[in-house]
Amino acid sequence: MVGLHSSFVKPFLIASLTMVTLLILIVGGFFYTDFHSELQIITERERSQTLLGAKLIERRLDNVARDVLLMANSVSLKRFGKGGAQEALDDLGEEFLNTSCLKGIYDQVRFIDDSGRERVRANYRNGECKLVAEKGLQNKKTRYYYSDTYKLSRGEIFISPLDLNIERGAIERPLKPMIRIGTPVFNDGGEKLGIVLVNYFGKELINDLSSAMSGSDGIPMLLNRDGYWLLGAHSEDEWGFMFKQNEKRIENRYPKSWRAMSNTEDGQITTPTGVFTWKTVYPLSVNSISSTGSTDASGQSAAYIDRDDYYWKVVTHIPQEQITELQNKRVRMALILLSLLMLLAFFAAYFIGRSRKRELISMNALKASERRQRAITAKLAEGLMVLDKEGKLITMNPEAERLLGWSYAMLSGQRIHDLIHLGASGKSQHDCPILNVLKEERVNHIEEDLFYRSDGTILPVAYTASPYIVDDEISGVIVAFEDISERKKLKEELIHQATHDALTGLLNRREIENLLGHTFSQAKRYNRDLSVCIMDIDHFKRINDAYGHRTGDEVLKEIGRVLSQKTRSADMAGRYGGEEFVIALTETSLSGALQWAEQLRSTIESILISIDDSMTPIKVTVSIGVASISDVIEDSDQLVDSADRALYLAKGAGRNRVVGDNRQPAAEDQLSL
Repeated sequence: MVGLHSSFVKPFLIASLTMVTLLILIVGGFFYTDFHSELQIITERERSQTLLGAKLIERRLDNVARDVLLMANSVSLKRFGKGGAQEALDDLGEEFLNTSCLKGIYDQVRFIDDSGRERVRANYRNGECKLVAEKGLQNKKTRYYYSDTYKLSRGEIFISPLDLNIERGAIERPLKPMIRIGTPVFNDGGEKLGIVLVNYFGKELINDLSSAMSGSDGIPMLLNRDGYWLLGAHSEDEWGFMFKQNEKRIENRYPKSWRAMSNTEDGQITTPTGVFTWKTVYPLSVNSISSTGSTDASGQSAAYIDRDDYYWKVVTHIPQEQITELQNKRVRMALILLSLLMLLAFFAAYFIGRSRKRELISMNALKASERRQRAITAKLAEGLMVLDKEGKLITMNPEAERLLGWSYAMLSGQRIHDLIHLGASGKSQHDCPILNVLKEERVNHIEEDLFYRSDGTILPVAYTASPYIVDDEISGVIVAFEDISERKKLKEELIHQATHDALTGLLNRREIENLLGHTFSQAKRYNRDLSVCIMDIDHFKRINDAYGHRTGDEVLKEIGRVLSQKTRSADMAGRYGGEEFVIALTETSLSGALQWAEQLRSTIESILISIDDSMTPIKVTVSIGVASISDVIEDSDQLVDSADRALYLAKGAGRNRVVGDNRQPAAEDQLSL
């Protein structure tokens, strides 16, 4: 019994151990691969998220810089520079107030004069914007952002470090992150008048960054160049440099990761503390400069900082605990699967298939998410231009730049009508619906007009031109436009289908009757010649009966082609019905029309119409009746009836001929051929 038992147990144990070992290798290998595949997807997503965050910061700061330059070139500031002090400052205050209310992203919009004194300040607090009274204005001469901005040249922009706002010598509570962006202001003589400065809500930028990176699996962070958190996992870690808390730097908590970030523009590193992904963003654009700033209310900057030294790091951090949990999740699944596989092989295949399906669903969901993200990023809006009272461009949005092929820098301050509207539309300045908004003080909706692109091509557009109102006064025009190329093309196709015969390409009966009625009225009014020919294909029914309707259609097409070639651009040719055609000859007397009709009849008679290679070409003849305008003919219907009577006579005389209406006066002009 012992031998039998041993002979059973030993092979069973060997087989069991072998099977278990094989299953462990297979299942373990599968879940290891699955884990690293998902980890790779996650890390690639983190790269795209940091890039998206960096691009968002650059766009936001570029838009603010444009606002500052626009305000620095304010008409009211130019008047102030010419000596119109208080009135100009009052108008400037209204402009700053409008900007503050419209944008909603500036804590303060200020004009500070060359003595450091605030002359105009618009505050935006808790959703309300208001101008600060004279007694509330302060002297900012000792603040670093004033002195750093005032030293700059015309067109240069100062962008401060992103730090916390200081009010009356102390950090404002609750904390208010702020970026100060300014530029010096000059009068026409080149004298420096002061600076225009905005306090841009840093919280807006940080919130937008967090929203843009919501697709990240990690913790979004924003670091300044010294490694201090501007946005961190915990609010108590943020703004350490403002409170002189040097320990609250990423270098102290994650030294290896910070060294890698410091040495490269972008990258990714895996450490025992998790996966860090970063992208360096340079907030300073061309003609922009920054400084070291100061955490003291009256402190001065130590030095200016150029573009290459002013940077932030957009970072995501996937903690090791999160990766471990992801890994443990896979381990638990593997153990469950392995246990079930040891009971039934069927469950092994089931769980593997389900796991693979889940992976594919995850990858497809990721791809779908990326496609949606691209679609949102690339979505099209209307082109938008804002013009001043003289029709000169104040600003335009990126969609307008794309549609027109002109950049804002190229068109800024230029008369838009002369550049993109006059040559394309043919409208003078007095007829321009856009500029007429200034005179008519109303909105103009234009369904179809033409603009010029920068390359000289024509852009069909529909647009709305609305008054741009400042202080209850029209200060310019807002133009919102869209490309209607496809809509116009479709409209033209529909019009052609409605007015032309589908078989011959000639005018259809309804259209030629409409045009002939108008042409007849003009001829009567101005005492001009007008003749009408009605042409009928002889024995056309025999062609259909002998060769079939397809051959009949080919004959009609050939007749249509001949008529298109023989008529002038001022003439009209159309299919009146069946095998009958009508031709209107402008500025043509009866004798001239008879001669033209005879040439047409002779041309058609000489044509051999080939249907296909297996069929002998056929010939056709036509009968033509001709009539001309006269005192006894009162309308176009009577003129057609006269030509129809002549056609009847041509058929009665044996067909294949031209006959003029013999009941019209001026017998010397009658010709029967």
